[in-house]
Amino acid sequence: MAVGTIVAICIGWSAGACATKSDPCQEVWTSTPSPSPDSTWIAVVHQRVCSGIGTGGQDVMVDVAPAKDPKAAMTILSPDGAWTRPDDVTVRWLGPNSLEASVPNRTHFGVITTWYRGVDVHVRYLNDNPADRLSWLRTMDRDYERMTHHAIHFGPEPPAPDSK
Repeated sequence: MAVGTIVAICIGWSAGACATKSDPCQEVWTSTPSPSPDSTWIAVVHQRVCSGIGTGGQDVMVDVAPAKDPKAAMTILSPDGAWTRPDDVTVRWLGPNSLEASVPNRTHFGVITTWYRGVDVHVRYLNDNPADRLSWLRTMDRDYERMTHHAIHFGPEPPAPDSK
């Protein structure tokens, strides 16, 4: 093996998904690809797990790609929430250019795209309860603010200003 060669193990629904020494992430689950009714597009749900110091985590993503070029997949949704199974997220085509992703009620999104290259993207919440979802999201925001506050103010407290 030549010096500088990257050894990669390609996994996932397209050859573009690889785990390398410099990328500690791996595809660990992929749904059956769902072709659009006119076979122009393919949608897929997949889970990627990353490990490493300060980089650990898992992401569930919904990708859409032209059927003729699956390597050109684009992540249109990245749902996360009070659920752990990636197969809790499903996709179905409502028409040739209309995709619906179903997600659990307590879901937030890192990435959300409502339109991609002529495909309308819709989200449907399973067991939809907007009041419960809003309450849960507010709790998530408070937890995030509390974690961010501690991260920003890590270390000794600054001295109090002189009051005159």
